[in-house]
Amino acid sequence: MSINSPEQFEKLRACGMIVGKALRAMAAQVRAGVTTAELCKIGSRLLAEHGARSSPPMVYGFPGDVCISVNDKVVHGISGIARFRRAIWSSSISRRRRMTTTRIRR
Repeated sequence: MSINSPEQFEKLRACGMIVGKALRAMAAQVRAGVTTAELCKIGSRLLAEHGARSSPPMVYGFPGDVCISVNDKVVHGISGIARFRRAIWSSSISRRRRMTTTRIRR
């Protein structure tokens, strides 16, 4: 993605704020018994409430609004019926680099 103006940067920044809210809302609900599909619904609802849409379904036909990878899955985790037996959520957010890394174990 190329940013060519301050206006484009501000729009991208606003999108990042919405995504951050969705991530925090999903993280708050991670516990034993929750499915990845339920977490996806939380994220999808929050995006819709802010007038945002997830690009993977629009651009790539991905079957969900969020990618949730569990345990040894690294990328492209498709939300489903799997329930967490034991929830350990770790999220590290580097404010300096504006980079987010998350991991959920079941």
